[in-house]
Amino acid sequence: MNYQGERKAALLLASLHRRDRGRIMAALPVATARRLALLVRQVEPLALPLEEVMSELEGDAGASAVSSPESPSLMEMGLLAKRLPAEWFARVSLIWGIDKTFLLELLEPDYARAVERAWPASPTLPNRVARSLKYAVSEYLSRLEVNG
Repeated sequence: MNYQGERKAALLLASLHRRDRGRIMAALPVATARRLALLVRQVEPLALPLEEVMSELEGDAGASAVSSPESPSLMEMGLLAKRLPAEWFARVSLIWGIDKTFLLELLEPDYARAVERAWPASPTLPNRVARSLKYAVSEYLSRLEVNG
């Protein structure tokens, strides 16, 4: 996840009830959860009007990314499989509802097994979090395509 995406995720997490935040953080890879927890701790004392901030961020995300991220192409999923840990790849495939059986056939066997093991541990994300992740993935893919 890029730093801008992490900051947006931290703002979103800070706006959630602690119990909901804890469940989401527990489902993330440890390193990501640690970085986000640090950012959330930095945001909390600011007493920001988080609902308004999140509305602005959602508007900003819509302006800076595609208006509605489309499901990645097969080639893009292949790029993601080469660059993302299996846990994150599993989450990405779930938010777009990509057919699991079909997807597993496209992946290297060891990576496919790791993704398959990660799916049950991947929680259903709140709509705003899933939408933010879609935008982050779309932005990441566009940078990969530009940089080759």
